Amino acid sequence: DPIRPLMMASDVVAGMTTVLLMEACFLGCVTVSMQPGLCGPDILPANRMGMTFSVYDPADTEAVLATALFDERARAEKKKAMADARPAQGSDRRVLEEIERLSNCRRIDKP
Repeated sequence: DPIRPLMMASDVVAGMTTVLLMEACFLGCVTVSMQPGLCGPDILPANRMGMTFSVYDPADTEAVLATALFDERARAEKKKAMADARPAQGSDRRVLEEIERLSNCRRIDKP
């Protein structure tokens, strides 16, 4: 993947609610989730876990990006949250069970 070296070489990775942002967090990249005007719950786990800087109001974009780029203490706090993040116990088992459940639902028995 050519994107990983680019993310790791960047001062900040910005996006919305993508798997790429989650991957950037787990790679230790300072990350900004930009969701201006969000209606409803924030679905990005990294935001709930405190791993990202988040923008919900467009008026906050410049200030949040400046903090993400230049505030070394704030950057260090986010990097610590990333380093401390651990997957939920048994999550791998639940994913495998869901794959099995879905594959059983789609199985067509031939006579």
